[in-house]
Order: sequence, then structure tokens, then C-alpha cells
Amino acid sequence: MIIWARLRPGFWLHTVLAAIPRASDANLTNTIMKNLFIAFFAAFALVACSDDDNSPSGNLISVEFDGQEVNFRNIQLEQVSYPAQGENPAYTEITVVATANGNVFSFFVIKGETGQDAVYDFSYATGNALYNGVDMQSNLVSNGDEQHLVGTFSGTMTNFAETASATIQITDGSFDIKY
Repeated sequence: MIIWARLRPGFWLHTVLAAIPRASDANLTNTIMKNLFIAFFAAFALVACSDDDNSPSGNLISVEFDGQEVNFRNIQLEQVSYPAQGENPAYTEITVVATANGNVFSFFVIKGETGQDAVYDFSYATGNALYNGVDMQSNLVSNGDEQHLVGTFSGTMTNFAETASATIQITDGSFDIKY
């Protein structure tokens, strides 16, 4: 008997259930169940080790929110190109969105720009609160054709929906992202 299981496009796993004893239905059932368990365990292990992640290993955004360190490793990037308009040249904006423990942190950069304050529009969503960067400093040291963003940031983020405009202090913010 051969069982085929499709794991992902272009990849097939098959298991041959051979030498099935015919002595009794109980032995037959036990053997089939054992072989099916092994086949499904192997299939699960192969799927769990998929190399199709959207974020290459090593990517990290590390931030201290009011002294509490949060490391974001689930990082998505989107690039949108804008045409030249009048005297403004064409450019590509990169949106960086990172998640960790149900929290979302994001910011924007213009591809190719580096230096002080080249990172902008910081936001942080945690629980039901949304904080926006109002007094942020950044330094983007790598950003270009090598598709590698490296930089640091710090500052104050404010939740304007709160009655008293709650704030969060960001210290030791850094990112190292290959895309």
C-alpha cells in the first residue's frame, strides 16, 4: 500500500506500508496506525522546517519601551515606488512592519537614503492602544541596493486617544533587516 501526501507545490512524500502481517485484524490495524503515525510525523517535521519564511533568519528589531525590551523577529517589508512629480524625483518608500506577542511596530524609510532622521512615521500598537512617534530620533547607516537596513532610534511615542495623552519612552532601539 502506498500513501501519498502533498506537502507543498512540487514536493511529494510517499510512504510504503509493506510487510503488513495478515495474522489478525488487530495486528493489521496496529501496524497501519504505527506506519501512518510515522508518515504523518515525518510530513509534519518537513513542513515545520520550511524555508519559505518571509523574514530571513537573523532579522531583528530590538526596542525598549519604558525599559521593557521587546525583540521583533517577524518582520515584513513592502516597497512602493512613486513616480517623479514636478521637481520631486521618483523614489521608493519601504514600509517595515514587525510583530511580537500580538504587538505591532512599524516605520518607513526611503530606499537609498541614510543619515539622521531618515527613518520616519514610527507607530506601535499594543492591546487597544496606538502610539505614534512624535519626538523620535533615528540614524539609518545602511540602506540601498544590497537590500539591508541597519539603524538605531529612540524618542517618545504618544497615544493621543488617551485623555491625558499617554506616552512611552523608547530607548536602545535598533534594527538589522535583510530583505
